[in-house]
Amino acid sequence: MPKEKYSSDDRVADSNTNTRKKKKTKFVKLELGDSDWALAPRAAASLSASVPEKTWWEAWQENCSIRSLFYDQDMTTFQRLTEATQAFNKNRVWPISQTQVRNRWDQFQVYAGLLENAAGDELPRLTRLAHNPGLVIQIYLSSYFIEKGLHFSKHNCDIIPKLLFFYINFLLVNRVLPDKEDDLHRALLVIEKAKTELGLFSRIGQSCPDHFNLTCKELLGDTTGTAMVLAQESIAPEETENVDSVEVPMALEASNRKKKKGNRKSKAKKSPVKPAQDNTTSDSLVPRAIECEEIVDTGGWGSVGSWGADASSGGWGSGSAGGKAWDTVVADTSIAASVEDDGWGNFKISPPASSFVPAHIVKALPITHFRGVVEHSVRRVKAIIPPMDQTVSRVKREDDHVFDAMELERELTQDHWMAVLEPWPMKSTTADAPQILSCSNGNVATTDSDQIVVEEGAVNDLDVGNVIPHKCLVDEITIFLEEEASKCLQTGMGLGGTWAQLLRASDRIEGAIKGEGNGETRYWYVLEVLRIQPSYFTVWEDHDA
Repeated sequence: MPKEKYSSDDRVADSNTNTRKKKKTKFVKLELGDSDWALAPRAAASLSASVPEKTWWEAWQENCSIRSLFYDQDMTTFQRLTEATQAFNKNRVWPISQTQVRNRWDQFQVYAGLLENAAGDELPRLTRLAHNPGLVIQIYLSSYFIEKGLHFSKHNCDIIPKLLFFYINFLLVNRVLPDKEDDLHRALLVIEKAKTELGLFSRIGQSCPDHFNLTCKELLGDTTGTAMVLAQESIAPEETENVDSVEVPMALEASNRKKKKGNRKSKAKKSPVKPAQDNTTSDSLVPRAIECEEIVDTGGWGSVGSWGADASSGGWGSGSAGGKAWDTVVADTSIAASVEDDGWGNFKISPPASSFVPAHIVKALPITHFRGVVEHSVRRVKAIIPPMDQTVSRVKREDDHVFDAMELERELTQDHWMAVLEPWPMKSTTADAPQILSCSNGNVATTDSDQIVVEEGAVNDLDVGNVIPHKCLVDEITIFLEEEASKCLQTGMGLGGTWAQLLRASDRIEGAIKGEGNGETRYWYVLEVLRIQPSYFTVWEDHDA
């Protein structure tokens, strides 16, 4: 039988028919129980909508290792760096402005000399980036980051290291600085540390000092005045940040004016507050007498004024307070809202820290110990030690009146974590030198008296002959920490604050000869934490010849 012949038109028709059949298979069949059903178009749309969209850094990650630039061999380093940065800005999709990602990136470009600024010093900034990119990144994520207040925002601590990671990786992949690749790899190591450590800043501010250290402060004398009473709530607000608010400062002012008007109206409608009875006065509201001059808090943890960062020193990278344009941190309304005074009705009164500590320790501590040396300094976390596994000893003796200091310390080592802090003197300024406060009563070595500051009124060697004299620039100190506080700290990070020596009652030996200590050391406790530094912290002054 002869084969049927088909025209070319028939073959085209057949192919079109097959194509149409393929297009009909739009939806995927899903199995629900024992039946199969075709997914409706509306259901398919809802299913795709339920799949979370990629974040901006996940989208960037897909193309971060693709080389896209080729340079003329005759181009200078500055030209290659500038052209590469322009390509980095164009060859990616930036998230919406409310996320502040592009805002923070432009701020870094001004810092590095990649964008013009009011001071007109782009060339020296760009020169430093081209010659020492690793150090530029290290300073930006440490001293500059803190001095500009960027660390107060969890959002900044999250997005800025990610931005710099993509930029440095872009320079490496495209060989923009072929003779500085080792330095760029060191910058990536710093960025990886920043991703972890900057994210811990707010947690450290909320958990240090913890309940035990605040109890020591409460029972052994509040030497820091009343400026830090609400430090746990003022340093790092727990509320989630609203990144939309940082874009519109003018709208913020208008909303604040509306709030003030609303507050005045609401206050006018409220019934008058009845005076409290005399017998209902709370002990927590009565101001305590302090034993020394009040320490003035100039801005909470991370503040510059408390630690001698000279705002008038100027210079690029010094983080002067007179920064303009992108160097100025935009106000964050979430922080402002947390400290807004809404009247007496919303004032929070926290229970005393001693209510969270076992009663027998609270009872024993003022009898077995007293406050010794009080030091104000920056120290680095050298080690974090877990609780010791020992048999628990009783703190009270059988007569229920005599307390043993050594047994109390042994119990504390079994129930608490410990952090060993070593000195971290700053080379760039004498304002960061360790200080012995006027309320100090311990034995301080005088060999380094020219490198430390001793306030007037500090009592040295108050009959504590059993304890070795404390050397601020050499000696390590060990503090007790609750578990939550210990999880926030990383080895190498720095804490700037006030530390008090925990002396035993038996250390008061009348007639002790100065310097005849038997080599014993004592534990310390935390009075306040005013500054937090990442492990890679540095400033330009430490590297300038």
